[in-house]
Amino acid sequence: MYGHLDLAETMLDHGQAIDASDLLGRTALILAATGGHVELARALLSRGASVDSKAENGTTALIAAAHGGHEAIVELVLQSGASVDATDGRGASALFKAAEEGRTRLVEWLADEGADVNVEDVNGRTPLTVAAEGAFSDLIESLLDRGATIDEKESNRLTTYAEQQGLTDVAELLRKATSAQRRS
Repeated sequence: MYGHLDLAETMLDHGQAIDASDLLGRTALILAATGGHVELARALLSRGASVDSKAENGTTALIAAAHGGHEAIVELVLQSGASVDATDGRGASALFKAAEEGRTRLVEWLADEGADVNVEDVNGRTPLTVAAEGAFSDLIESLLDRGATIDEKESNRLTTYAEQQGLTDVAELLRKATSAQRRS
């Protein structure tokens, strides 16, 4: 059904279960979200696809869409009641995955929808951590403006890394954030 609306509708009309999954546990909605197939996702949701189904690795349609930067699908699944803070098997949420890819606008949107800007994955990394590792200065600023925090040890590690890479703007943002957090 991957991306083929007519085929998907025919299969569903002939009894294919709406939330059937492949060997990796991915439903048609998760696959549509991964590929950015808006009309297919819309059709699946209108027929009752579970918006928060998880693949074997914990990925949901929202997480897949955010990771791929498919904003129209992010909007669609959120409007359909997707859990904004659902996490995958690594503890990464949609906001976290968008931050990994440096998708500032999408991170801002998800944060404004109530997503946790301080979610930690299984390794203790946060969206701010991955934004700093990716040298996404505008994303770092946006996360800080939306309440992201960083502990001093992690800030020192990332600041040192940024300085070694010649990313003085990232290092300065992290120093300012740590200083501001100490004062509050």
